[in-house]
Amino acid sequence: MMIHNLTYSSPWGDEWAEYLFSQAPFKNGDFYRGVVSTFQPPLYNVLMHVWLKIDKSVLWFRLFNIPCGIIAAVSIFAAVRRLASQRIAIFTVFVMGATYHWIYCIQECSEYAIMLMFVAVALYCYILVAE
Repeated sequence: MMIHNLTYSSPWGDEWAEYLFSQAPFKNGDFYRGVVSTFQPPLYNVLMHVWLKIDKSVLWFRLFNIPCGIIAAVSIFAAVRRLASQRIAIFTVFVMGATYHWIYCIQECSEYAIMLMFVAVALYCYILVAE
């Protein structure tokens, strides 16, 4: 569901900024100046800098968040399975995957998908430690 209509809309303002700043060269300081102007943590841009070395298409640009969404879903599944049951975990991931806001967040090229991935992994790790 996260891949459906992935390139339906063209990139908009924030996505273009992420796209351009992430491709800027490190050596002359353009990357730093671009990332500092966005007021966002630079981890996403550094990862996108490497990711966009492979291909510069909009499809490839937007595909970066799909693995982040999958890792987040697997982490949520594992966390809910440990707290409840496998049936509830399957239902939770299914509902999450069918939710408009989740799909929108994963399909938009921004640091939110990677942030949600880290939150889901941290939640699962917290449940493991708390048990």
